[in-house]
Amino acid sequence: MFGAEHSIFFDQTFLLTGATEGLGPSLARGLVAQGAVVLAIDRNAGALAAMQRGLGDTFRPLARDLADPKAPVEVARWIAEDHPRLAGIICNAGGMASRTSCEPETSLRTVFGPAALAGLLWPALSDTGRTTFALVLPEGDLATGFAQLTSTLRRQAWNAGQRSSVTTATIAPWLLTATPDDQSKAASRILTAIDRGKPHLCLRAPWFPPGPARRSRLGICPVGEADSPGS
Repeated sequence: MFGAEHSIFFDQTFLLTGATEGLGPSLARGLVAQGAVVLAIDRNAGALAAMQRGLGDTFRPLARDLADPKAPVEVARWIAEDHPRLAGIICNAGGMASRTSCEPETSLRTVFGPAALAGLLWPALSDTGRTTFALVLPEGDLATGFAQLTSTLRRQAWNAGQRSSVTTATIAPWLLTATPDDQSKAASRILTAIDRGKPHLCLRAPWFPPGPARRSRLGICPVGEADSPGS
């Protein structure tokens, strides 16, 4: 089995939004375990500080609420001045499952704010060896629209000839409040899909199924190569 040094995350800097929400802590731990420097953005300063105490110096938090229109500019400035070696963005939009249940402020915080930030950072990302953008969000009536958005980003990057990877991971809402073990497994699946440049991952159970029959029974969506056994 390849070690962490063979992943795209090793010795690279990645931005993680929604770092304390849903799968955010598990994604952060997975990134740190694979040798990444994690720039963690979240509005919960106390939770960020607790995560930093547990994860160490490679976890570098900034408490900002991306629902604030000024926040993407402030975060982009922080990255440009202090962390110019940015290799990618993982937008964790945990908690937003439907148009009717989410407040407009939540949409700004979990998707639109990070999208504005990605737009500001895209020129710098384009100068790196590989541009990585990933969107993680619960299944729901908003998921399809944002999956289409990331597909558009993927086509544009391809047409521009950039070495880019755009991954959309939709997850079962129950994973947002699952046990730490299940969340860790789900985060591992997501990071593996991002590492391999898979375009789509529909994740309803976080473990690897041994075959098609069990895969149907466990509720893992057959969406793209990312859901194939052993992927």
